[in-house]
Amino acid sequence: MSEPITVMIADDHELVARSLRLGLRRERDMVVLADAGEASTNPYSVATQMPRVLVLIVQAANGSTVELIRRLRARAPVTAIVVLTGQDAPTFADTVMDLGVTGYVLTDEAEGGLPYAIRSAANGVAYVSPPVAVQLEALRRVSGADGLSMRETEVLRLIALGFTASEIADQLYLSQRTIETHRSRVYEKLGLDKRWELVRHALSRHLIGDPDTVAWERARTGDGRIRNENVDRAREAIDRASALAEEAQEVVGQARHV
Repeated sequence: MSEPITVMIADDHELVARSLRLGLRRERDMVVLADAGEASTNPYSVATQMPRVLVLIVQAANGSTVELIRRLRARAPVTAIVVLTGQDAPTFADTVMDLGVTGYVLTDEAEGGLPYAIRSAANGVAYVSPPVAVQLEALRRVSGADGLSMRETEVLRLIALGFTASEIADQLYLSQRTIETHRSRVYEKLGLDKRWELVRHALSRHLIGDPDTVAWERARTGDGRIRNENVDRAREAIDRASALAEEAQEVVGQARHV
């Protein structure tokens, strides 16, 4: 019989950690070690106990979390990290996976998804919750085709859905100035000038408008109906702009024959 998987839980919310401990202790092939406790002491606790897998509970996807993961990877390189979070932002998932995180699990699927992710991580196999994995694949595909970074593609998608720079900054845990910089780069790289052109581009790349994306946005923002209406209005604006452009071409053609 193979040795059990040693697991450590890193979270500064005792109730959350206790609930996870109770759940994971029901898994016969796992042994839960003492919790790592406060985030600031995680690297030292993990380095001392050296679990096979560390479950890192992330409340906010920000720079502090990224720095903590860097320190954990440096001090305990043999310990696999599984992030458990409510943050379904694909760009954050991509960032932490690039830093060496092996698993990315949404809290909504923790009951079944977390044990599976822990077993996968113990065997060196990456796991990302399906809703986030789908978003990651879409963003990577579009980013490669358009020459945009993952972050720029995410900003493009959110702008096309009708979010303001301030709202996007709140969602991505960035400053409004940073979002405005990304927005300028998106327009420049795509050679676009008008917002309706950006919306049309997002539609053509299937970043918005398809049923899966709209359903995901409804679940994420809580007002998918409003965002869906924004997409419909954008489509109407594009149609009107195209019709006007055709009329203008006809007028120019007629003028040349006069």
